[in-house]
Order: sequence, then structure tokens, then C-alpha cells
Amino acid sequence: MTSEVNLQTTNNNLYLNNDDIIYDKLNQCGECHANSSFVGSSNTMPTNSSGSGDKDTASLDSGCESSYTNGKLCSLDINEHCHSATDLIPRRRKITNTDGNHEITETKREEELVRRRSSSVLEVKEHAHTRLREELLKSEEELKLKDEECKKLARVHDQMSEELEELTAKLFEEANKMVQDANIKRMNSEKLLTEANTKIEVLQAEVTALKTLVITSTPSMPNKHLHPQLANSSDGCKPQEFVKCHRRSTSHHNFTKEMKSWEPSVQTAFDPRKQDTCIKEVDPVTFEEFQKWKRQASLKKGVVFMSRIMEEDIGPCLTFTNSELSERVLKCVFNNTLTIEPVHERNPFPRRCALTQASRLCKYRVKLEDSEPYYYVSLLARNRIAAVCDFITYVRYITQGLVKCDEYTMYWEITRLRKQISMARLGFS
Repeated sequence: MTSEVNLQTTNNNLYLNNDDIIYDKLNQCGECHANSSFVGSSNTMPTNSSGSGDKDTASLDSGCESSYTNGKLCSLDINEHCHSATDLIPRRRKITNTDGNHEITETKREEELVRRRSSSVLEVKEHAHTRLREELLKSEEELKLKDEECKKLARVHDQMSEELEELTAKLFEEANKMVQDANIKRMNSEKLLTEANTKIEVLQAEVTALKTLVITSTPSMPNKHLHPQLANSSDGCKPQEFVKCHRRSTSHHNFTKEMKSWEPSVQTAFDPRKQDTCIKEVDPVTFEEFQKWKRQASLKKGVVFMSRIMEEDIGPCLTFTNSELSERVLKCVFNNTLTIEPVHERNPFPRRCALTQASRLCKYRVKLEDSEPYYYVSLLARNRIAAVCDFITYVRYITQGLVKCDEYTMYWEITRLRKQISMARLGFS
């Protein structure tokens, strides 16, 4: 009897220890032991080897049966929802010895298990709450960092937008300035183009007129509107052979009227053109020199033909008392920069001629360059300069290819102009 009680006590202690192990397993799987329930059932402890025949009964939960063989746990059935955590759960039973001295009730075990189960569930919930709280705090920190980053990006975006607006405004201003400058330049260019076209048209008209005049003018039939002295030769007025110069008193001497009446009389009195004959003889040496010059037409003084004309005609014609001014006049004639214009005065009076240094009525003035002053010259000096200018102009037209005629006609026209230079030098206008 004593051995049976000890065995029952030992088995009871084993059961309680196994419950502690099972409780630890249930803490690891809170979901599963919440579904497990214990329902009491009966089982019979086998007899020992001595064959005493005493039997113990035990009540089990959930209808599961297990048997102890030689005082050890043989089989275990657990709920299908939590196999790993309840493999070591023994069947709950009530062990009763033959004397009824030791009895463990099923109600106390169930209360203890419920208490332990509720405490484990609370711990699991607290652990879950703690973990969720930590995750929430971590998420809040991440959100704060994201918010700060978004604010920084927003500030950068605003700054970039302001800079972009400023750059756009500056670009538009620069574009407007460029457009205005381009419009101003275009207007100026159009104005200059219009003026240039006008000048070109005027020059073309002048060139056309000069071509026509040069082509139609020949030694035998010169143009009278180019040579006014030819028109005067057809007048029927008789030349005055004498000019009355003596006066008793000079107090009422009208010098201007006398000069006006004297100069035309001299012009008509000594006009050798009326005695010109039609007999023409060509100088072979001069004509040969002209032909050589014509092949390479130029105004250079080094050519034989031009050197002869300079020595025989132009040089003596433009030799005046004021030698320095005479050289400058000759240079300006060849450079085509000399200007001669008449002087319109109501009461002209005698003044010193800049070339001849004589006191005469200076009805013309000469300008050598655009930046130089005017020089007043007499009619004699003007005619001599004009004769040389006519010759140089015709030769320049030949060099430019504007004269369309044969060499013979050109030669006689040059000869006529040389004759005009000689006549002007001698005082015939």
C-alpha cells in the first residue's frame, strides 16, 4: 500500500512538472493554447509488476486517452491547431489511492491553467503593443525626416522658380533690346541703301549722257552745247578793232562797266577760228605715239605720248606766277578733285587773282580739296584750267572704255583739245 501511494505521489509530481513545461510551450504559441480545452475523462493505471491489483483512475480533457507503462508517459494527443506547443501535455486526470488520502481535483488545475493562460496572453499583448509602439515611433521619425526633406525641396523649388522668372525676364529684356537695335540698324541700312541707289541712278544717268555726248562729238561736227564758243562764232556781229581807253577825268571812272564792255570786244576781235581751214595733216610721230598709248591707255606721265603733251601743252598752260599753287592745281586736275564755280555778286570789284597775282575781276573761284578754302581766279586763269580739265576728262574716258570710235577720230579729238589748251594759254576763250 505504501509503495502504491508513493508511486501515485511520484506520478502526480511528474504530471505537475509536465504541466509547467507545457505552460512554457504555450507561452511560445499564444494563439494555439487559446484554442485548447481540457475535458475530463477516465483512464486506468496499469498494475505494477508485483501484481497487487490496485487500480487508479484519472480524468482527462478533450476526450484524449493516454496510458502509463511502468510509471512513464506513453502517449499524448493534442489539439490539431497547436501541435508543436502541446506535444508534452499529459492527460488531466484525478489520481485516487485506495485510502482516499491524496486527491487532486480537476477544478483547481483548470483554474490554475486559466490563470496562467490569461497571464501569458496579456504578456503577448503587451509585447505586441510594445513592438507596435516602437514601430509607430520609428514611422513617426521617418515621417518627420520626410517632412523636413519635403520642406527643403519645396524651398529649393521656390528658389529655382524665382531664379527662372528672373532669367526669363532678363532674356526677354535682352531680346527686346536686340530687336530694337536690329530695327534701328535695318532702318539706317535701308536709308543708306536708298541714298546709294539714288546716287547710282544719278551717276548712271550722267554716264549715259556723257557716253552719248562723247560718241556724237567729233572734230568735224562737235556738239555746240558742249562748246559755247562755237555758237558765238555764228553771230553776225562785227568785231571791234579799237577800244576807247582815254578819258579826261578818272573821278567818274566806272571800272566794272568798262571791263564788261572790254572783255567781249577782245574775244570777238581776235577770234582765229574764223580763219580755220579744213586741211588736216596727221603727224606720223605723234600718231604712232598715240597708238602705242592707246594699247595701254593710262594717265601716267611716264608714257611717251602723255609726256609730250605735258611738256608741250599742259605744263605751259598751267604755269602761273604763283608756282606753288599752280603745281597743286595740276595735281588736283589729274586726281579729279578740283572744283570751279562762278561767283555771283551784284557789284563785282577787282581783286588779286590767286594764280596770276594780277588785279582783275575774279568771277570764278577754285577749290582744290574739300577741306581747303576757295581761291578767287580771273577769267583767263579759269579758261586755262578748264581747257586742261576738258583734255584730261576726255583722256580718262578713253582709259575707262567709254569712247566708242576708231583711233583716227580719237586722235583728231585729242588734237583739237590740245589746240584748245594752246588757245586758252594765249588768251583766246
